[in-house]
Amino acid sequence: MGPGTFEAKFVPLSMVNCVDTIFVLREKAGPEIEKVQYIVLPKFVSKVRILKILVPFYLAYYTKKFNCSYIIGYHFVPHAIFAYLASIITNVPFIYAQTGLDIQHQATKTLFKSIVKVVLKKASYINVPGNFSKSYWKEFGINPEKINILHSTIDTDYWVSDPNGVRIYDFIFLGRLDPVKRIDMIIQGFKLLINNTKELSRPTLIIVGSGPDEPMLKKLVSDIGLSEYVKFTGFVSEPIFYLQQSRFLIMSSFTEGLPTAMMQAMSCEVVPITNLVGNISDIITNNITGLVHEGRNLKDVCQLMGYALDLDEKVETSLRVSARELVVREHAYKQIPKKWERVFNSNPSFN
Repeated sequence: MGPGTFEAKFVPLSMVNCVDTIFVLREKAGPEIEKVQYIVLPKFVSKVRILKILVPFYLAYYTKKFNCSYIIGYHFVPHAIFAYLASIITNVPFIYAQTGLDIQHQATKTLFKSIVKVVLKKASYINVPGNFSKSYWKEFGINPEKINILHSTIDTDYWVSDPNGVRIYDFIFLGRLDPVKRIDMIIQGFKLLINNTKELSRPTLIIVGSGPDEPMLKKLVSDIGLSEYVKFTGFVSEPIFYLQQSRFLIMSSFTEGLPTAMMQAMSCEVVPITNLVGNISDIITNNITGLVHEGRNLKDVCQLMGYALDLDEKVETSLRVSARELVVREHAYKQIPKKWERVFNSNPSFN
C-alpha cells in the first residue's frame, strides 16, 4: 500500500472510538498515525519469497500476543489469504477489505474461484469500494449481510482548492503510471486535441506519478512532438500543489476500484473526466460531479477534453462545487468511523 492510500485506510480506522490500538504487520514501518503500531517482519522473510509462507504464523502469533479482536487483510493476494489462515490458527475473526478490482477478475478463473469462495465465506465481513463490487460478490454467492461498502476516505480539510491560486494546467493525470491506466491513450487523445487547437491557445497536460510505463510514456510524448505541452513530475509525496493548479483530472483506466486520486482531485475542485469503470459511477454523475467518456478509443477522450475546455465558466464552477460537495458528504474521514462502529459492535469484545 503506497503513500496516501495507506493513510486513507488507517486514519479513519484510528478515529473509531472503540478501537484502542491498530497493529500493522508489514515489511517496513509506515507513516505515523495515532493508535497505529508497526510490527516489522524479519528481513529474511521480506527478502526470500518462499519464506512469505511464514507470514500467517507471525500474524497469528501477534494476534494472540496482543489479544486482537479482529484480523483485517487488505488486498486478497496474499493478505486476505494470510488473514484467513491466521484466523483458523487463532480462532479470531477476520475481515477482507477489497481495494481494486483485480480480485474480481481473478475470481473468474476456475481453480482460483474455489479458493476465493472458501476464504470469503470464512470472513466475518467483506468491505468493498462501492455498489458495483457489492453486486458482484452477491452474485458470487456471498451473504449480502456481511458485505459493507466501506472504502478509502480522505481529509477534506487538507484537500482543498487554493482561492488565490491560478489553474495553469488544463489537464492532470494523477496516479501510478501503469498499463491498466491507459495513459498512452490519454496522451494520444491529447495529441489529437493539440492538432485541432490554434497554437496560441493550446492546452497543457501534467502527469503526476511514477511507475513501469514512465519511460515508454516519456518517449511517446517526445516522438509525437508533445514535449512543449506535456510535463512529467515523477513521484510526488504531496500532489495537492499540482491539483490546485489544474482544471480537469483525466482518467481512462481499464479497471478501477474507487480511486483515491479522484476523490482528492474532486475535493480540490478539479473536475474529473473519466470512463465509468468499477465503482466510479458511485461518485461521478455526468455533467453534475464530472464528465464521462465511453473510454473506447482516443477519439472519445479527445472529444470530451475539447468539450471541457469550451465549458461556460458558470458550468465549470458548478461542476467543481458539486464534485467537492459529494466527496465531503460521502468520502470525508469523518464519515467512516460510524461505518466501522457498526461492524465492530457486532463483536462482543468491542462492547
